[in-house]
Amino acid sequence: MIKFFKNVLILLFLTLLSFSVSKAENYVYGGPKLIIYDVSDDDLQSTANELVALGFSSAKVEANTAGLGFDIGLGAAVNSSWDIEAGFVYLGEF
Repeated sequence: MIKFFKNVLILLFLTLLSFSVSKAENYVYGGPKLIIYDVSDDDLQSTANELVALGFSSAKVEANTAGLGFDIGLGAAVNSSWDIEAGFVYLGEF
């Protein structure tokens, strides 16, 4: 999983280098994020019941209520009204 993120960051960095850094229309955005997952005990119990219905003898389901994530991206102006952006968002480990 870490290798995947490393490859994504390298790809975004190389793409950034392909843009002219002297133009003011190009930009980079992103940063760390604290993700709050909206998961209730009823959701977890429902998932456990579905697993038992699939044939498992028992199921205990746990989930994080929050996680650390990040987003990173870059953008470039096409004209005075339009921009093109490409980015990646990692929402943490649920």
